[in-house]
Amino acid sequence: MNNPNKEVDEFLHKYEAKAYLSNKMFRRMRRIKFDYKDIDSAFDTITTLPVDEEPYVEVLIPQDRFRHLVEMEQFVKSVDTEREWAKRQYQDMKKESWIRQKNESVRKAYERYQTLLNLVRHDYD
Repeated sequence: MNNPNKEVDEFLHKYEAKAYLSNKMFRRMRRIKFDYKDIDSAFDTITTLPVDEEPYVEVLIPQDRFRHLVEMEQFVKSVDTEREWAKRQYQDMKKESWIRQKNESVRKAYERYQTLLNLVRHDYD
């Protein structure tokens, strides 16, 4: 496993940032499942929700480096979105290919469609 301190040090160096452990704590409620059939126990659970505490880290980072991090996050999201789109496209193509193999009339119609498409394609190049 990689040394997490080395990774943090590299991150801080790359983004010209400084990090300090804060005395403030972040409180995050744990997800729990409710038994809605027994409303009394569900109410008791709500009043005693389990909480995890995590210390905050205060990070000082130049504004231009912060903007860069935000842009990188947006880029990663767009790549994930494109990957999911490509995955769905591939699954659709695979399913359509299977349908064409199993249904002769669909296969013949698809072949005619491909022929027509190829005939007019040069008009759009």
